[in-house]
Amino acid sequence: MQNIVKKKLFDLDFVDPKVKSSTNIILGRSSGLLDTNSLTYPWAFNLWKLMLRNTWFVEEIDFSKDKYKELNAIQKRVYDLVHSQTMFMDAIQTAQVQDMLVSFITDPMVIACCARVAFEEANHSVSYAVGVEGVSENTQEILNMYRTDPVLREKNQYIGDLYEKYGHIASNKENIYSKEEQLRAIIKILIANQCLEGIYFMSNFAMIYCLGKQGVVPATTLNFKFINRDEDCHTTLVSNIFKEFRRENPDLFDPNEVKEIYELLDKAVELEIKWGQHVTQNELLGINNQQLENYIRFLGNDRVRLLGLEKDFGVLYKGCEKNNLTWIDTFKKINDTKSDFFQSNNAGYQLGVNIDTQDLI
Repeated sequence: MQNIVKKKLFDLDFVDPKVKSSTNIILGRSSGLLDTNSLTYPWAFNLWKLMLRNTWFVEEIDFSKDKYKELNAIQKRVYDLVHSQTMFMDAIQTAQVQDMLVSFITDPMVIACCARVAFEEANHSVSYAVGVEGVSENTQEILNMYRTDPVLREKNQYIGDLYEKYGHIASNKENIYSKEEQLRAIIKILIANQCLEGIYFMSNFAMIYCLGKQGVVPATTLNFKFINRDEDCHTTLVSNIFKEFRRENPDLFDPNEVKEIYELLDKAVELEIKWGQHVTQNELLGINNQQLENYIRFLGNDRVRLLGLEKDFGVLYKGCEKNNLTWIDTFKKINDTKSDFFQSNNAGYQLGVNIDTQDLI
């Protein structure tokens, strides 16, 4: 395995005409200078430009259109529980991206993308808070459900525990862990990010979109469409970091490591199935328990695909390789522009930015 140099804020002594922005995406060497004309990972600049073009603020949404009092019992339950989940997740992601993820990323352009992600997570938290305060009748109850709902607490605790267990090792700020311990902890942090943003978030979006299809809470639905578009970028960023990291450190990905990755994803999927069925009670129009379970298993398979693992190690769940809720891909459009840009490479964006994560490495 290559020699790892502890990350520096800048390195004035590093000069290598063969290197562009950094030697490695994680724990490599870099001068610290962000020069978009000389990038080791040009896809990061394309992603940065796309995230900037997707900028939005909650003031664009008129929450007076949503009539919470007119919702039936199951619709209110979905609204309340989904918001309690997403508000918690975005809040911890704002801190996690800055405290953990950036601590081991070396490349300046990729760090810039992470900074943008942290901003967007905070922007999401603001939009949830404004929406819930303007729409619901029980704001404080929703805010506290992450403490009081046992199923929600269990799945949040799972991701939280992964961050707590591996975050300080991955950051290694006191330089007390071995290189291999640090690198293997970094793998766990990247996978935990994918569990949260690529599985937890996406299934909750699906439940809100069921309300959107029913014609209720249209403003909330639009809010979630904006957030969904951002989260597609976030999952792409972490997937690309992971794939570059694996390419640069192939010896790390032995059978035991891959087995642990699949087990982490599988656990997140099982907890999310339990959560989704707890939320909907098999009573939400547009999605029953079996459909929800199959969709969440598809999300698990799709994370494996985006991480570049499927072609080498297979899927998590046979029979769930395709999206069984294809209507979601059409429904989450914003002004006839598809939000799953990276997975579909949809030309509707017309941004002059073309990223296909399958061709990255």
